[in-house]
Amino acid sequence: MKNKKERKLSGVVLVGRPLVFSKINNHLRGLLAWLTLFSIPLND
Repeated sequence: MKNKKERKLSGVVLVGRPLVFSKINNHLRGLLAWLTLFSIPLND
């Protein structure tokens, strides 16, 4: 029983972590997009 539970928990952790990372990546991409949009007029 303990092994099954541990496997399930590790599976949830493995699935959950990429979701968190993808959310962070999306936020970073959004910030980079805004920064590039604002920096283009400034560079001109």
